[in-house]
Amino acid sequence: MSASSERLERSAVALSLWVGGAGLAALKLSVYLATGSVLVRASMFDSLGDVFSSLIMALTQWKVNDTRDMHAYPLGKGRFVPLGVLFFCAFMCSTMLSMAVDALQCLISSEEDGAPAGPDVQAAVGSAMHDLFKQHPRLRLASWPTGSEALIAQYAAAAADAGSSGEDSAVPDIDTLSTSILCLCVATKIVLFFWCRYVCSKKSSEIVAALKADHFNDTFTNSMVIATMLLLHYASGSEYGGTWLTKVDPAVSLILSLWIVKGWVENAMEQFSVLSDQRAEEGDLEAIQQATQKALEGSPLQLQCADIIRVGDSAQRVQIELRPNEASAESEKVAALITKVEGSVRSASSDVSIVDVRLRSVTHTNDSNDWVNEYKI
Repeated sequence: MSASSERLERSAVALSLWVGGAGLAALKLSVYLATGSVLVRASMFDSLGDVFSSLIMALTQWKVNDTRDMHAYPLGKGRFVPLGVLFFCAFMCSTMLSMAVDALQCLISSEEDGAPAGPDVQAAVGSAMHDLFKQHPRLRLASWPTGSEALIAQYAAAAADAGSSGEDSAVPDIDTLSTSILCLCVATKIVLFFWCRYVCSKKSSEIVAALKADHFNDTFTNSMVIATMLLLHYASGSEYGGTWLTKVDPAVSLILSLWIVKGWVENAMEQFSVLSDQRAEEGDLEAIQQATQKALEGSPLQLQCADIIRVGDSAQRVQIELRPNEASAESEKVAALITKVEGSVRSASSDVSIVDVRLRSVTHTNDSNDWVNEYKI
């Protein structure tokens, strides 16, 4: 990985973590402490989720580009990126499924499960207060000089008003500050999305691609939240208002959550295929075979079979099996010796599945770190 590509990737991860995650969360926290807005609080917890998800990507990117422990990874660190993206997908799916379950519960709850209507509340509060004054006559002294009946009527009327207003509690009020915060989130996520898109155009990175998908999802969902809030606000005061408005918010949340979960599940399946050591495309294999046969022309060896396997997000591992020509006794001895070594290694440990044996010439450089250049990070 070149230095410029690494800087681009690091900038995308850092901006997503500190601006798109921690920065927006800190801003929303300060606004929530100043206003106590429930909507701002919900948006703040959403940004905290972005902090944790971006932190997963930041740790993955740091571990992949850390060359101090390369000696501990003879085959390179190609698996770190799909593993990090897989954890990222699992975290996002868990978050979105939790939101989908909450939205489904709100969607299927009946009107009878909610708060009683205003007249019912008034009657219930009046009856309860009459019983209270009967059981504790001394409480009538606290109602002086207006009298207990006036106090009961006052509290019953207040409870009825609260019950009536609760019928439209599911329809959010338009708050200028809260809406401005959501619009700021959308603008920030749009900028981060295009920056990650630019980085992906310069360097293929699964880490940045996952962050780009997350920024797109956040932009889309926050835009839908703003649109839904405006729709419910204006519809509640028009002729189209009614109890159906209480189901719009959870219905939209359920659809968005399931749509996002679908995208992350598809991404997770792609990472599973990368981690499963799948065979690469036939075109790549054919090119390897042709190059091997060309290199063996005029030698006492011939190509028996070749295979090419994806290891991690971008690296490929090539396995080539050669056999000596029947006319070459020396090559036959070398092949038999290598086969003996392979059998001895397998018998020494039952956990060994593949034995990689390399035969080098005497003039080959015996550098202990030479293998590092043979594998992609």
